[in-house]
Amino acid sequence: MPEDTEQLIASRYQLLRRIGAGGMGEVWEAEDTVLGRRVAVKVVDLARTGDRRREEIRERAMREGRAAAQIDHPRTVRVFDIVDDPDHLYLVMELVTAKQLDDAIRDDGPLDPRAAAQVGLQVAEALGAAHRAGVVHRDVKPGTVMVLADGSVKLADFGIATIKEDPDLTATGLVMGTPKFLSPEAARGERATAASDLWGLGALLHFVVEGEAPFDKGDTLPTLHAVLHEPPRPSRLAGPLAPVIAALLTKDPAGRPSVEETTRLLRAVVDGEAPTVVTATPTQVLGTTRPVPPAPMAREPVRPATRPVPARSGSGGKLLAALAALALLIGIGAIALAQSQNDDDPGTTTETTVAPETTAPPAGEESTTTTEAPTTTESLLPDLERPDGVPETWIPYEGDGYRIWHPVDWVRNGSDFTAPDGSYLRVDSVSPPSADGDPVKAWEQQEKAFEREHPDYERIRLEETDFRDYEAAIWEFTFSGQHADDLGFVVGDTGYALNFVTDEDAWDDYDDVRDAFRAGFEPTE
Repeated sequence: MPEDTEQLIASRYQLLRRIGAGGMGEVWEAEDTVLGRRVAVKVVDLARTGDRRREEIRERAMREGRAAAQIDHPRTVRVFDIVDDPDHLYLVMELVTAKQLDDAIRDDGPLDPRAAAQVGLQVAEALGAAHRAGVVHRDVKPGTVMVLADGSVKLADFGIATIKEDPDLTATGLVMGTPKFLSPEAARGERATAASDLWGLGALLHFVVEGEAPFDKGDTLPTLHAVLHEPPRPSRLAGPLAPVIAALLTKDPAGRPSVEETTRLLRAVVDGEAPTVVTATPTQVLGTTRPVPPAPMAREPVRPATRPVPARSGSGGKLLAALAALALLIGIGAIALAQSQNDDDPGTTTETTVAPETTAPPAGEESTTTTEAPTTTESLLPDLERPDGVPETWIPYEGDGYRIWHPVDWVRNGSDFTAPDGSYLRVDSVSPPSADGDPVKAWEQQEKAFEREHPDYERIRLEETDFRDYEAAIWEFTFSGQHADDLGFVVGDTGYALNFVTDEDAWDDYDDVRDAFRAGFEPTE
């Protein structure tokens, strides 16, 4: 890495001051001494890669960097030049003084649907220009979108993302990817395409309008599982933008709208019109085959950023080892997650509402209407033996390797069950389990990370507990006005966690509900 401002790159670019650093290296403000203009120089440290792959990586980066330099569009951060030496690559780019979109949303809050659509429209225009030039961005997310002083945006990091896909670079720690905005095909280790960029745009739009990523579960494994197998979080604030986001977040790349169709849809939202979404695979988006459940009436509580799952004793694998392997997730895909699931998306359900019945009154009596509670397919399952402790009004849900019962008025989204007041239960699972066969140790490891993210965190208890014949531990705590507990246990080769969260002042009111959830959990494999 450059250590001072004396260095002149390619006898042309004079480094002035370091303005940023990250997994890809350092970013410097520099002077182009030939054209007399300020530029940004991103320094990629190839010395951290093995000699075996260095030349291949350099050639790929040079090739795609030059291709990115052909993109000439006002909504892209231009790549002007790419320079190499034995140990470094220097990408010379347009100098943009702006805030990243993710920082802007965190500082100022989510955007309304029309403003979010305007941002998305500009990103879509940038992607269209890139795709016409034969360049796939591969890393569309709020962190690669720059918000200028006038509110317009530019898409950055063209010519960079190809390096992020290289497994050798990832293995050295040079690049640490995040699964929040990964497309399913990228999570499986497949080559990214233009459709992958459109998925990234859909995830970005969800974040911009909702304030959270659509598949973020806090931890890497649950997030990857959600990307691959679960529907996105419901759109509570997206309004007319919701069907556009849903179409872009279609699991099958062939079912996503093209960049041209996406541009048309977003322009309709900006113009105040209702967009009409037409996709190649309508059964995977919108329609009656996968309705998005309505949002809770009350606000949804802040959710813990970590979803730990403890380990069993004996020969079970370790979650920590799996997480270490996930540093290579771009290169190897989502490890065994994609292989261990059925081809069908377990988060995709067919829900049917039975029409209310009208009872005709006897002659001479005033007409009245009796409406039965709506019935979903969850309550149309074959007769099941109700476990002791589960209320008669609760209905079953078949998850991946388990069954759990829940109140009929709680909304299910994937493995989340949310009450009308925003309290919720989440069922997490991971195989193999983790943490050296010690469930208490697993919670303690997760607690450290959670405490760093939540300064107001307070532990109530973290200890071994009795839960049937399973090795189990309970972790109870408060944070941000919420009260939560995680019951972790191991069944066979799978670790499970039942995580319950509610407002702190409502905790005691839910004692029986928590007990019933635990009584109703049944492994099915």
